[in-house]
Amino acid sequence: MDNEKIGKFLQELRKEQRLTQEQLAQKLAIERTNISKWEKGRSVPNAEYLFQLQELFNVSINEILYGERKNLNNQNEIDIVPINIMKDSKRKIKKIFIFSSAIIGLLILAFFSYYFINNYNSIKVYKIYGNSKNFYINDGIMVTSREKSYIKIGSIGNYSGMNILKIRLYFKDGNKENNIFIGSESDSELLLVNRFNYNELYEYKDVKWIINELYLEIITNDNYKNTLKLNVQKDFANNSIVDNQKIPSISDEKENNVKSFIPKYIKENFRYDKKYDEYIREKNDGKYNIVEKYLSELNMYVLIRNDEKIEQRFDYYASDSTVEVSSFQQENMVKNFTYNFKDRECKYGDCDLSLIMEFKENYLKYIYN
Repeated sequence: MDNEKIGKFLQELRKEQRLTQEQLAQKLAIERTNISKWEKGRSVPNAEYLFQLQELFNVSINEILYGERKNLNNQNEIDIVPINIMKDSKRKIKKIFIFSSAIIGLLILAFFSYYFINNYNSIKVYKIYGNSKNFYINDGIMVTSREKSYIKIGSIGNYSGMNILKIRLYFKDGNKENNIFIGSESDSELLLVNRFNYNELYEYKDVKWIINELYLEIITNDNYKNTLKLNVQKDFANNSIVDNQKIPSISDEKENNVKSFIPKYIKENFRYDKKYDEYIREKNDGKYNIVEKYLSELNMYVLIRNDEKIEQRFDYYASDSTVEVSSFQQENMVKNFTYNFKDRECKYGDCDLSLIMEFKENYLKYIYN
């Protein structure tokens, strides 16, 4: 983040409202010196004040952290502010390692001791995704360290066509529901910043509950409540001394290009829906009414089948060989679990292996043969 750019933007927003630093400080119930530090780029507002500032100035938190209002030229950069924060954190770790390699003798030993005690495995990045009968999330992200955490729910996919009035992000600690955020549909793109031990949305010890018991409640215009059990999957952790990411070779690039092609079975048996940018097929096999979809951008296969008693949904993510299975009876979810074919491991819930194998043999093997 560019603190000076953020400071100048906050100063512009304040002047647009014709407020002095003292008047703004009174509205936020803080010292005027804090406003001065923000505008000079010496510090950045924490989560509590970011929420107040976005309401006061009618801008998003992403715009504040970027230092500009969103327009056609910068909208992509503003949308990926959380990703840039993650990259900045990773870049800082690299700099620490490069600096440590220049120190000799006892200083090297002292530094590595400090590194392992204070930083090893301290930063983790998680992907957030999940679905229900009517809605889905597949581009959420969470970044955690010992001092702060960042959560972005991501865009909400809507199968139902219902208007979303309100969303609630919360986690469960036993039977207790702990709210993280309540807002509108557009707020799902906000970056939620939490500083531990200071105006915190949740405590550091709660991270384990968030990883395993994170939920998104969606309330529509007819007061229908739909709850998504969100999967929080670790994608990165600074648990190695060196960056051991593989540099793609020419053969790797060729392989990635091949993977981006539409499977032959999809091309030959599914129709392309340009409106939703997906391949789709509908049929009845005598037992189930079946809808199959293939989302090429995500390399994701979706199977929805139902009879008079139950509806089953299978979401298969080819990128990590994971399938999420959900079963519904009269709008109520009665089963939900996640299984990884590559690891042959149940990642969440009580996995029904017979149902998984039936899905693999009767559907999946034809898509990815």
